[in-house]
Amino acid sequence: DREFLDIIVEETDRLNRVVGAFLDYARPSTGDARAIDVRDAVDRTLKLLGAELSATGTRLSVEEDPAMPKVRIDAERFRQVLLNLIRNAVEAMGSGGELRIRVTTNEVARGSAGTSWVELQVHDTGPGIPPEVAKHLFVPFVTTKDRGTGLGRAISQRIVAGAGGHIDVRTEPGKGTTFTVRLPAVEESTLSIHPPAPAA
Repeated sequence: DREFLDIIVEETDRLNRVVGAFLDYARPSTGDARAIDVRDAVDRTLKLLGAELSATGTRLSVEEDPAMPKVRIDAERFRQVLLNLIRNAVEAMGSGGELRIRVTTNEVARGSAGTSWVELQVHDTGPGIPPEVAKHLFVPFVTTKDRGTGLGRAISQRIVAGAGGHIDVRTEPGKGTTFTVRLPAVEESTLSIHPPAPAA
């Protein structure tokens, strides 16, 4: 009957997502790495998630530095990271929480002297992550969800690492969690590369 058909379709979609996640993890790729504006990627992703945020009553706060260097990463894969972090934050909070996103430049984050890093923080006001789970967050199959695979964060870390960056997490039980994505800034001199002359 109709109810069983709906269940079959729902489970098929879920399994398709799980298989897709396995494949993403098994065949890592840097994709089409280009210089992108992190603020633009954040804005586009938030527009895409607007209905989901409204449906859960999530309060949104966005803080972005007015002048930001670009980072070199595949735009679609970076949006995949953003979607994963934001959706995880919203799910952790349930309804009525506050999602705070901050994009800044950090001169003293990891790296050699004089290296600039673009820093993206995604903070939620959820219950926090238990310490025994937090230390294994980026390990495949470690998850806080009843029906999760734990691959989303592992894939996100791999995407960011492939672009020369890393993801850190800071969590406090009862007070929320902050994921920080750091990516090396692209020097302006490397952006003005002239395309090759057309063949005669």
